[in-house]
Amino acid sequence: MALWPYAEKGHTILRFFTPFSRPSLVRLSQTCDGDIVLVSAVCRNILTGGGNRLLVSNERLHGQFDRLRSEVEFRYCLAIPFLLLVWTVTLRVSWGGYLEELALTVAVLIDLALLLQARILSKWSFYLHAHAVADGAVSTPALDEARMHHDRRSERDEAPEVPASLEGYLSDDN
Repeated sequence: MALWPYAEKGHTILRFFTPFSRPSLVRLSQTCDGDIVLVSAVCRNILTGGGNRLLVSNERLHGQFDRLRSEVEFRYCLAIPFLLLVWTVTLRVSWGGYLEELALTVAVLIDLALLLQARILSKWSFYLHAHAVADGAVSTPALDEARMHHDRRSERDEAPEVPASLEGYLSDDN
């Protein structure tokens, strides 16, 4: 899939940093009939939309999405202050060289765990939203615009019906 090339199977580490999972990109591509430009626009809508349309269309789904996003923000907000707190305490209290290094090492490991959990939960939230779009439970502005243009195009392609009162005037005999 050319949209996020690192979502492919071969890029294990880089796949971790993509906002969407490979199955959600495949499903979005199927929903958008393989139009990469539309898939890209839908993905941007999902990333920047914040789930506002989920609240209107499916309250339960929005509750799950909002809980995941709140967990992500909570973990991001804890990581740096926790590291600074441990660093400040180790500077103020003289425990000896090894205990200070151990405390900082444990703090860094806890921070990495918090950031890893935040990244995983962030990906889950976008995964949830992308599958909701693919299932048709919610739409995005890009999909609405594409459907509107498709409906207009199909209306223009259909031949207009001629009223019976005008058939005589439009015949080739006159």
